[in-house]
Amino acid sequence: MITSGGAATVMEMMLHILARQYGPAVAFDVSNLFVYDACHQRHGAPNISGRGADRLHGPSADHVRRAVAEMIAHIETPVALKSIASHAGCSLRSLDRAFQENLQMAPGKYYQMLRLGRARDLARSTDMKLADIALQTGFKSHAALSRAYAQAFGTTLRAMRSKRRPAAIIGT
Repeated sequence: MITSGGAATVMEMMLHILARQYGPAVAFDVSNLFVYDACHQRHGAPNISGRGADRLHGPSADHVRRAVAEMIAHIETPVALKSIASHAGCSLRSLDRAFQENLQMAPGKYYQMLRLGRARDLARSTDMKLADIALQTGFKSHAALSRAYAQAFGTTLRAMRSKRRPAAIIGT
């Protein structure tokens, strides 16, 4: 049994468990899903929650923040990592070190996971064709998307979609 008191400490505990089991990149992504920091700052409290970009530490954290913002801006039309590094204000080698230090994965791997996550979201929430999802997430074809997705998640988008269909029928 794991216990924690208060909403903020529960959030911190959850992020700690995610980081320990799945890595800091997953905890970083999950922490970005919550708007808690903005609400907390509006009421005059200091931002000590360590969520989202605040989870990143050290002098290279700004490079990672700028690089991630650039990656998100270019999910549909991916840009070269060298361009992302330049936008982040560092060399490609420095960007790689910054990602390894903060998220324990290469920037190219993180970029691909962002694109695959977007593809998963589109497959879950829309009836778009896989070819269209591939184009919206920067893959040249639905076959390339399917291979990358299966390698990353051990299943296909088609299989994931077929699991959601019965729930949609029940709800109607």
